[in-house]
Amino acid sequence: MVGRGDFNVILHPNENQGGDMRRMGPSDDFNDMMIDTRLMDAGFEGDPYTWTNKRVWKRLDRVLYSKEWTDTYNSTRVQHLPRRLSDHHPLFITAAKTENRKPSSFRFQNMWLNHHSFFDTVRQEWNLPIEGYGMYKLQQKIYRTKELLKRWNREVFGNVFTTVEHAKQEAEEAEKNFDRDPSEANLVALNKCNAALVHALSLESEYWRQKSNCKWLEDGERNTKYFHSLVKKKRLKSTIHRIFEEHQEISDPDQIKDSAARYFENLLSGISHRNDTPDFPFQFSKLSPDAVHSICNIPTQEEIMDIVFSIDKDSVAGPDGFSSVFFQKCWDFIKNDIQEAVRDFFCGTPMPRSFKATTIVLIPKVESPQTWSDFRPISLCNVTNKILSKLLYKKLSLSLPNLISPSQSGFVTGRFFQIHAGAKTRRPDISSPFIIAAEALSKGIDHLFNGNPDMYFQAKCEVKISHLSYADDVIIFTNCKEAGLLRLMNFLRKFEEQSGQQINQAKSAFIPGRKANLIANRIKNITGFSMKALPITYLGAPLYKATSEKSFMRT
Repeated sequence: MVGRGDFNVILHPNENQGGDMRRMGPSDDFNDMMIDTRLMDAGFEGDPYTWTNKRVWKRLDRVLYSKEWTDTYNSTRVQHLPRRLSDHHPLFITAAKTENRKPSSFRFQNMWLNHHSFFDTVRQEWNLPIEGYGMYKLQQKIYRTKELLKRWNREVFGNVFTTVEHAKQEAEEAEKNFDRDPSEANLVALNKCNAALVHALSLESEYWRQKSNCKWLEDGERNTKYFHSLVKKKRLKSTIHRIFEEHQEISDPDQIKDSAARYFENLLSGISHRNDTPDFPFQFSKLSPDAVHSICNIPTQEEIMDIVFSIDKDSVAGPDGFSSVFFQKCWDFIKNDIQEAVRDFFCGTPMPRSFKATTIVLIPKVESPQTWSDFRPISLCNVTNKILSKLLYKKLSLSLPNLISPSQSGFVTGRFFQIHAGAKTRRPDISSPFIIAAEALSKGIDHLFNGNPDMYFQAKCEVKISHLSYADDVIIFTNCKEAGLLRLMNFLRKFEEQSGQQINQAKSAFIPGRKANLIANRIKNITGFSMKALPITYLGAPLYKATSEKSFMRT
């Protein structure tokens, strides 16, 4: 079933601009209706609002579909076409019955763990002798185990969905035989077929549960239809039907792929041509000999085990296809090889290429992405990479408070205020080059302001603050004297050259004080940033100018 049209109600506050948001009762009722009827919003492309009276803009028109619709149509696309004479956007719906999907890559299936022969089969393959040592040896064992599991899955499990259909037919036939002749033999056959059907259904449910990445249901709960609908919904939402590149629309699937490859290759493979050593007019903090010794100490097997079992078992696998569940469940016979690989890494051996490989997935930043900049690339790394990076970070975290400037709160536990429910949080990049670059920026700003005290923001309080930062999010406090702004921008440009990082002009802004409003255009010309006014949202929390939180909330 599919329903479309003007429902005269919004679902979320962000579907309204300029209207009264105090009455959300109808929205709650509409949401309840969708939950009760199991209808899903098909999303949209184009203008986020479908109706306007020139003062208020709302998304009142939408398309809702049921699970039965997704069983028939693999792809549903809703476009908001331009308004002509009406105050509503027309909706253009495109649905496709077939979809050319490439064969999926290897993914470790949790359902394999329940088979009686799994552990013996994997243990026997894993323990076969192999040349090499450390990380290389572990890499080869993982590859060899992957090839074994591919063959074993075909022979033991085959096609899960075909098995379910076959089990249903067998159970129906056994039930008919028992109805005709309720003998002991037919009863045994019926019970056997029913048990086989229950087992096949549980495998199918576990398959869809893992694929849907649903984490909130209890282990053991079976709801195959629900998991299947989640997967289909994710597929529908993740399909990119069109994209704009240099103001030109691309809709051909192959051209979209090529466009994505070009954009993100340029974005992620940018190489700095600066070969000389960065020249910083300040000294970095140094580790004590004891701290260096502690970091270089090879982790014990117990420390490694703690890290392995701390990784979320439902986290998405990296390029090799193995999730942390495999490492946790097979720990008994793979632990020595893991420990040997960790020792190899901490002795200075470079990581093999497969350890560093990542799968890049695109997460939309906005409701209806139009360009590649509307997507956030996320790297999914292998569990082996996670183990090594988590071990290294655990050691570094003990020394980071002594190495990182007080104004940087992104990498040090306890420096950042607690984010309450409802606010968005993100974990900062903890790679060593990024930490060094962030610290160089922080120390450079401090050095600049200490050498030019007249650049400090003229606040009423005695505390002098040059900047605050959380990873790569930085707020700089300064007065609006032209000479100081020119020095600051000169420093930032030099930092770009030295570090290879660049300021994101689209996300940067300046907020002038009351007196500085008079020279706002001059500030904009010097910095190249747009102007904003308080309140703003920073890291999920509101920044505002008020004598108290209550006075801010009243406004």
